[in-house]
Amino acid sequence: SFNFGTSYALGETRSQGNELLFLTYLGTVLEPKEYEALRTYKLFEYIDIILMATIMDEFEETIYSLPDRREYTVEDFDNIMYEIVESYGLAEDEKTCEYAEELWRNVGISYPIYYLNYGVSAMAALNLYGLSREDYDAALEAYRIIQEEAVTDKDFVGTLEKAGVDSVFD
Repeated sequence: SFNFGTSYALGETRSQGNELLFLTYLGTVLEPKEYEALRTYKLFEYIDIILMATIMDEFEETIYSLPDRREYTVEDFDNIMYEIVESYGLAEDEKTCEYAEELWRNVGISYPIYYLNYGVSAMAALNLYGLSREDYDAALEAYRIIQEEAVTDKDFVGTLEKAGVDSVFD
């Protein structure tokens, strides 16, 4: 079963946080130019995850609110997704439109709110990353707390608070 805000969200935060803590570490061993290129790419990737999660959330909210959604065709849902992507000013990018269409077909239908959860976890991981740039040891301790809490059904926001990581809802 899928429960937003329990260990699933913490598990994703743990995974993404691990990646971003490693990114901070790489800043100590890579040449500055190489590191900045990698850092820019990774941060862009995370911003993309959050943006696509927002688009998917809006799509899911739209289609699950339709009283007669069973009468809609795949093409109708494609058009709804296109309109949402267009409302974000991204419709001119063909790859974004294809990706959004792929997301709703492969993720949105089978695993509702999965991508929203993934985006929220990415935001928490970015908060952990910000902490790691200020105080790496504090970030490692926060990560340890998140990792330990992720193996049980703990409260997502409460665990972030316990770990000293800013809530994604603030």
